Formats: sequence, C-alpha cells, structure tokens
Amino acid sequence: RANFQFSFWTFTRLPQARALMSIIRGAPAEGGAFTGRVKDADWAAMNGTPMPRAAIVMGDLNCTYDSPEYAVMIGPDTAKHGRMVPPDGLTDAWVAAGHPEGEGVSHQNGRRIDHCFVSSWLADAVNAATIDTEQGASDHYPVFVDFAERLLDGPG
Repeated sequence: RANFQFSFWTFTRLPQARALMSIIRGAPAEGGAFTGRVKDADWAAMNGTPMPRAAIVMGDLNCTYDSPEYAVMIGPDTAKHGRMVPPDGLTDAWVAAGHPEGEGVSHQNGRRIDHCFVSSWLADAVNAATIDTEQGASDHYPVFVDFAERLLDGPG
C-alpha cells in the first residue's frame, strides 16, 4: 500500500505517474529492502524480502479521470472500447464499485482528484467506494473503499 500526493502542476504530474507505474510493475521482481540489523557479514548475498504483486495506491493525485496522468495509471480511454485497463495496471476502485468515471467529488473545487487505485486483478474485490463530502477538516474529502475478505487470499 502507498499513499501519494502528486504535484499540483500538470507538467510534473505526468512524470510522477510514469515513475509510480514503473515502481509498481518492477517491485515484485526487485524484491523488498532489508531493514533492521543483520549480524552476518555476508548480508548482501541474502535473498531479499519478497514483494507482493498486489498494489493499493491512494491519495491526492490532483488529476481527473480525463487527464493524461490518469490514463498512464489506469489505461487509455478509447472511443470504440472505452477504458482499456492493462492486466498489469491499476483499476480505479471508484469505477470498480460501480460509479461512472466522471462522477463524484473529492475536492471543494467540484472534481474527483483524490483516488484509490488497485491492481487490476483486485477490481472484483471492491465492494463499495464512497466519498464523505460532509467533513470539514480539509479542502479534500476522504475517499473510503470497502474490500471483500477474499482480498487477503491473493490472486486467483
């Protein structure tokens, strides 16, 4: 799981989206980082911590469903087939919960710019997604996503 805040500026958000997708796609092969103390002098030869294949990415991404950044993370929107979500990509949990991409408000500016994205194979584990527009602690509204228990079982 990761929580991100993308830049307010469009010209920096697109490279951030590309870097995020590179990290997500490469993490399972790269393995995790070692943490803590290792007493063995041969620590570099040890196998790394395995990385999960699943990703849940949420946060203030400062982009809407029709932005280039959204397309980099979720897939292109085509006139003929609609949103083309790649199998190794991410799915918008809001959409997986049954909401139209262009609906919902997560910011006082009237747009949905805060998102929860999940690995595509987790899309059917999304039960519901809601946005609490009544809170007043921030100019952003909290996004909530409810997952099925099978999420803990992994793919398949």
